[in-house]
Amino acid sequence: MLLNDRLKEVWGGSRLVSERRLVCEEIQEDEEEEEQTEGTATLSPTNPYATDMLQRWVQIWHILGVKEIDINEVILLAANCYLPDGRGEAVHNWSPSAPRPLRGVWEETGAGQGQLRLRGAPTPAPHRNTHQLREEYAINSQLAFDERKQGGRHHLPEGAERRQSKEKIQIGIPSSSILPGRNDDMRDTRTTMLGAPLWLKQVQIPVWWEPLVPGSAMERESSVCIRFEQLRASQQNARAMKTRQQIQSQLVEVLNEIQQVCGVDNAPFVVTDVSYIAYVNKEDKLEGIITIQKRAREVLEDNIAIGAMLAFHIGNHVQSDTARSFKWCPVSGEYGHSRCGVTAITAAHTWSGLSVV
Repeated sequence: MLLNDRLKEVWGGSRLVSERRLVCEEIQEDEEEEEQTEGTATLSPTNPYATDMLQRWVQIWHILGVKEIDINEVILLAANCYLPDGRGEAVHNWSPSAPRPLRGVWEETGAGQGQLRLRGAPTPAPHRNTHQLREEYAINSQLAFDERKQGGRHHLPEGAERRQSKEKIQIGIPSSSILPGRNDDMRDTRTTMLGAPLWLKQVQIPVWWEPLVPGSAMERESSVCIRFEQLRASQQNARAMKTRQQIQSQLVEVLNEIQQVCGVDNAPFVVTDVSYIAYVNKEDKLEGIITIQKRAREVLEDNIAIGAMLAFHIGNHVQSDTARSFKWCPVSGEYGHSRCGVTAITAAHTWSGLSVV
């Protein structure tokens, strides 16, 4: 709930009530991040034709007079027939923008594509790696991470490349061999499904079931997040590349130098204030994310300005002797030149929010 101005005047701040201090403050949270994702999975198309198949399948149900809420129940039944633990409890459409009907949930591609989500019991920890993958996917996309150079010298934390469970299942009326309902509770459902016409039973949409990977926690909790990409493949020996820990330490040095030059009298940056991950993509180029964590509330604006200057150091390609002093490369860790370009910057516009710069 958001407090209006009058409520803020009445209830805002803190006060003593019966010798106990009560605090009332306004908090804005992203609904997507509040959602418990441990029990959420996605159903995504396995091939380019699955999107069109879903549209036509939903259209058939509509012609038969079946509402979307009931179509979701058929999807839920089908998913639970394939999953060993029958974890699903509800199906809903998720969209990155305006709400979409079921038939159009998979339209568009990349970050613009919606999701068919399955909510239920938490997926056991051995079957998911969402805590790590949420950061790797945020660098570019899930596809880009999956297609990264195998054997490349990636700058990733331990365990980041562990795969999570991914099952191929079918959306449609389940066959009699996997359809539950031999007990009294599900007998009516089984009878209804078996009574469906053969032509409707034959429509089966192949989908991937996979635990939901939420957005980046590094970015959400940062004052500044910088995405960068190497512009040309390195001719440098891979063994000569800096390690992730070395780059992270040098980032702290660069930030403290920028802060000193700016004359800002804030506490020096330390290693725990900076996060950095990157991988070598299929084109043999390093791409990654650098974040500056939120420190004290009163230095947020200073941190954002320093983060913007760090991005300038990485993406500055002005060819002059003066500009060389404002260049730093996250690939080589060297001053004076940069092989990288900045692809995106996000900054916190409030203590709890993000905005694209």
